Amino acid sequence: MRVGAITIHPYRLPLRSPVVIGGHALHEREGWLVAITDTTGRIGWGDCCPLPGYHREHLSDLLPCLQEWKDRLTGIPLADAAGMRFPFPSFQCAVDQALRVLRTDRPKPWTLSLTALLHPGELERFLALQDQGWRTFKLKVGAVVDDDIAFVSALLEQASQEVRFRLDANGRWNLDQALAFAAAVSDERIEFIEEPVRGADALQTFREQTHWPVALDEQLADHPPSRSALEGLTAFICKPSRVGGYARADQWRQCCIETGVRFILSSCYESGVGMTGLLDYAAAIQTVESCGFDTYSRLGEDLLMTALSFDQPTIDWPSGLDASVQTGRLGDAV
Repeated sequence: MRVGAITIHPYRLPLRSPVVIGGHALHEREGWLVAITDTTGRIGWGDCCPLPGYHREHLSDLLPCLQEWKDRLTGIPLADAAGMRFPFPSFQCAVDQALRVLRTDRPKPWTLSLTALLHPGELERFLALQDQGWRTFKLKVGAVVDDDIAFVSALLEQASQEVRFRLDANGRWNLDQALAFAAAVSDERIEFIEEPVRGADALQTFREQTHWPVALDEQLADHPPSRSALEGLTAFICKPSRVGGYARADQWRQCCIETGVRFILSSCYESGVGMTGLLDYAAAIQTVESCGFDTYSRLGEDLLMTALSFDQPTIDWPSGLDASVQTGRLGDAV
């Protein structure tokens, strides 16, 4: 089977409320959908949507790359296309997703656990979700230390013993701030802190002085998958669009298995098209880790015929919903 045609469509989706990522205030999500059609007429969709403040590439970088590789991919066997490497991680992930749809059957049904995302001040949202049965929460910290301490302490006071928290500082604290936070907040319900500081030396000092479990995300994303890179970590937070696609994510997963490090899938405000790729992969590997897919709930609109529903702490996937794309919501193909 060969690649028959490739079309690339821009899209723009509003967010329910602004989100600040790496100092960038986002009001909408922009990206490109890559549609790969095989020679039988089947279509696989992939979402190419670098997140400002998180990905190294920008949308403006991508169009020349998309157009160049569109010509190179057209007409080659699907298996050969799946083995190619592309310059930008977000584009690699989009092509991987589209080709996985064309080359593999749907994964067997699997029940995925979900993590609810909390931003500072969302105590009422936490209480409502806890009452609905949610048990794993990711808390965004890394701003003013005293405010973070107050917020996390308030959550811990209201949380049941079954609830577990994953903290994410995004590397925004310096070492002294991270140490001050760790000294003020300690609870067995905190599974780990993600990216407490930046830099290998500061991270090692933080771990030695606090003995806190630590997870990494973007500080490992540009590294080739290796067991040595995971040394001393509790978890690796894997966003396929940042590490360079699903094949690269699977290499990281194997390294995690070999080292006993938790491999946790997470999203970065992908459209529903990108989310179906993440859900397919999570079900295919039958992950038992709670997945960080709640960024999807921050989208005000979507591209799927039937929006995904993440309003429960678990989701059965594949779900049988109509996951086809509303092509009328896309920009003109390039």
